[in-house]
Amino acid sequence: MPNRDAPSVMTRPVREEKSGGRFPYSLGNVFGARHSVPSLGALAVGRAVEVGLSVLGDSAMSATFFFMESNSGLKRTEIPDDPVAFVTSLRTIFGLGSRELLASVLVALHDEKATLHGDNLLQGFEAAVESGIASVETGVM
Repeated sequence: MPNRDAPSVMTRPVREEKSGGRFPYSLGNVFGARHSVPSLGALAVGRAVEVGLSVLGDSAMSATFFFMESNSGLKRTEIPDDPVAFVTSLRTIFGLGSRELLASVLVALHDEKATLHGDNLLQGFEAAVESGIASVETGVM
């Protein structure tokens, strides 16, 4: 016979959802998309960008993402989908210093590439970063 003094699962209060019907740390909130979860390639590119830009430190990296969004409209979550805009934004913000940041991102991309063989998004992003490094070296925008 069940213990009537013990709280029942049915009598526990229901946790209210936050932020427009979604929990604050759901995949949709973390990645900025309501209906889609990013691919493994997009996650790998996002990690590589963060690792590459981490040489700046947390505050400067956050400021870089802020300036990217305010100056060029490129949101942090859109970087894997638009590598050319990412390279251009970095060049606009850092000038010749963007070469070192892009090289750091490229090293991180190579590390991610070792775990994800043949991912088209990762390969395309890598090609855009390599092209960006070359354009900084030659002075061509």
